[in-house]
Amino acid sequence: MRLDHQDFAVFNEAVAKMYVLAFRHGALWAIAQTLPDLLGGEVGVAGVISNAKTSFMMSQTEVEQALQKVPPELFSAHPRMRREDLQGNVVMISDLLSRHDWHRQELYQVSREVHGLEEDLGTDFRLGDGSMGNACVMRKRRTFQERDRDLFTLLLPHIRALLDWGCPRCAPGLGGLGLTRREQEVLSWISEGKTNSEVGQILGIAAGTVKIHLERIYRKLGVENRHGATLKALEKLHGGLPAPPYSRPSREAS
Repeated sequence: MRLDHQDFAVFNEAVAKMYVLAFRHGALWAIAQTLPDLLGGEVGVAGVISNAKTSFMMSQTEVEQALQKVPPELFSAHPRMRREDLQGNVVMISDLLSRHDWHRQELYQVSREVHGLEEDLGTDFRLGDGSMGNACVMRKRRTFQERDRDLFTLLLPHIRALLDWGCPRCAPGLGGLGLTRREQEVLSWISEGKTNSEVGQILGIAAGTVKIHLERIYRKLGVENRHGATLKALEKLHGGLPAPPYSRPSREAS
C-alpha cells in the first residue's frame, strides 16, 4: 500500500465518524458523506439494489434529485457494473475506458448534463442477503491516485459491515412518545427538514407510505402538521434546540 502514518490517522478518524453518522442518520447517508470527506471529491454515493427495491443516497441532494430524471436502466450500463469479475474490487472508470470511449457512453452523456462529473472511484459487492451494494465517489477530473484506491479498499469492510447490518436510523431519544420504531425513524428525518420523498428514499419506502406514517404520528402526538411534529421531536431530542448538522428547511407543508 502507498499509505503513510498520516494517512492512517486520517482514515481512523473518518471511520469513527462514519459509524457515528450511521447511528444518527443511517448507513447509506454515513457512507455517502464519508467517501468525499476521506478521499476528496464532489459527490459520494451509496446504494443497495435488490429485486424488491433500490435505495441510494448521495452527499449532494441537488445532484441526487437531478439524477432521478435519468432512466434507471442506464445505471446498470455503468462500465464497472457490467463486469461481474470486478465485484468487491475498487475500480476507477479510467481503469476500464479511455476518456474518449467513456464520453461515447450514453450514461456519461446523460449524467454529464446533470452533474458535470468525469470520473468515479467505486465498488459493487454482494451483501449477505443477496442484494447488491454499491459505493463510489465522483470527481470532475481524472485525478484519483493509487493512494485513494488504497484508502477506499481499507474502508470497504466497514462499508460492507454497515450495509449488511442494515444500520437503520436508530432515532435515539424518541422513545416514550408512543410511536413505533418506523414512526420514530420517519419523525427523526422529518425533524431535520427532509421531504416525504427524501424520507422514502432513505428508508426504502414510497413517499405515500411516509405520508401515512406522518398522519399516524400527528394523531399520536396530538399535532396537526409536520411543523408541530418537528417541534415535539426537537423538544424530545434536543430540548428544543435546532436539529443536528446537515438539516435544512422542509419544502413540504404537510
